[in-house]
Amino acid sequence: MFAKPHWNIAVVVDRSQARFINRKPFNIFATFVNELGRTKNREFTDDKPGLSRAKGGGPSSTHSLGSEKDPTAEADKQFVHALCDRIDKLCYETNLQQFLIVAEPKMKGLIRAKLSSQSLDKSLWMDKDLAHFNKHELKEKLKNYEA
Repeated sequence: MFAKPHWNIAVVVDRSQARFINRKPFNIFATFVNELGRTKNREFTDDKPGLSRAKGGGPSSTHSLGSEKDPTAEADKQFVHALCDRIDKLCYETNLQQFLIVAEPKMKGLIRAKLSSQSLDKSLWMDKDLAHFNKHELKEKLKNYEA
């Protein structure tokens, strides 16, 4: 009979922050904040979306920007890249055997794509958006979780 996988550290992630949690004793030991993840979409642009106005022109100076990148998606990718670097460093420096990542499916996909293969081998996953819960609620949600 096989033993259930066991995690010592959990990383609870959404697009605005990641909280690193020890299982025993249960505490949040680090928070990694994505300031751009807290920004509203309209704050990324100064002009109307999809338009660029060149200086000193009439109607011919308005140009469509149809192939522009989504600024919030770019901010999410930058955040996930930096987060995965931190997770990889934590796994390497502490010789972590297994850890739990709690994220909604879209964020989970971004994280899976950026984590090193060594960290992926040690990761357990929970497809939930628990980032808005406080410390005591998180403890209840995670206390009996075994992959």
